[in-house]
Amino acid sequence: MRPRADTVTPRLVVHADWSANRPGRWLVRARLAGDGRYRVEAPEPAGDAATLLARLAADAPALAGFDFPIGLPEPYARRHGIMDFPAFLREEGEDAWDRFRTPVAPPALPSLDQPFYPARPGGASRDAFVRGLGLAFGDLVRRCDGPAGASMPFWTLGASQCGRAALAGWHELLRPALRTGADVALWPFAGDLGDLAGRHAVTVVEAYPGLCIRRLLGRQGRWSKQRSGDRARLAAGLLALLPGLDAEPTPALRDAASAGLATDHAFDALAGVVGLLSVVRGRWPATAPADPAVRRIEGWLVGLDPATARDGGPISAASGSGPATGSGPLPEPAPGHGRRSFARAGWSARSGRAAASR
Repeated sequence: MRPRADTVTPRLVVHADWSANRPGRWLVRARLAGDGRYRVEAPEPAGDAATLLARLAADAPALAGFDFPIGLPEPYARRHGIMDFPAFLREEGEDAWDRFRTPVAPPALPSLDQPFYPARPGGASRDAFVRGLGLAFGDLVRRCDGPAGASMPFWTLGASQCGRAALAGWHELLRPALRTGADVALWPFAGDLGDLAGRHAVTVVEAYPGLCIRRLLGRQGRWSKQRSGDRARLAAGLLALLPGLDAEPTPALRDAASAGLATDHAFDALAGVVGLLSVVRGRWPATAPADPAVRRIEGWLVGLDPATARDGGPISAASGSGPATGSGPLPEPAPGHGRRSFARAGWSARSGRAAASR
């Protein structure tokens, strides 16, 4: 299951579970060893956001997954005159950017230039949310959000704090990287995934641990990430999948997993990196829809099947994977679902900037 000799494989695969606040940011690294296998390390705090991408670039080429939205809903973007998400991050002026990233406090209503809502829970409503933006609720989710069970980018309430995590990721990570000319590429905006990893120090993708957990572990009955015993049980299932992905845990990861990991964020980081390895090893899709709206404005969740999303159906636990009942390889994808490995999807040096920034 190792890639062909003429393909590029990331030296570092990392998933960061990203929160609005620094204590909730954890990451797990998988390093490529000389034998072609990945060594998956124990979770660690992500550290200073200002230096994170540079630290990952030290092990270039790196594939870095983050669980905040990377893109905007197309109907909102077009009404606001945004035709290219990376260009918006890079070129928006400071005053306009500061207004954009400031959540609106009720009873004030959000607007196109200040869409994040609400700044606090009291007095907030979804009716006020859509009324202020002048868009239907369904226009405020991206094509990939529904099938993956992900939250909408602008809403700041709820356990996932999706909107606040997006703001933190865009402001602290992506905008500075794009504005300073760092060798960082955003997928799928800058081109095909395999091509980007062969040409850039860090390729950033959006990855959703909740989707990874459902697809990797299947139905697990009643469990909670807040309970260390449940985390230990599910972490054991994730580690059991690693041999089938040409990967293995370090002793430190085995110890951390058996102890239930440090936090639910550490658990999500582990699930995310196993999902990314499933993409790297060709078990999950490495492609995004060809729709220009996806490749310029909305973005895509790595590993989410474009064909499944077009059908509009939710991703089930059985879609492209199986429960962690052993250490063998994951089942092959179902025929007709368009799943392609990095090698088959262009995991080699070739041009592919279908969505080059303005």
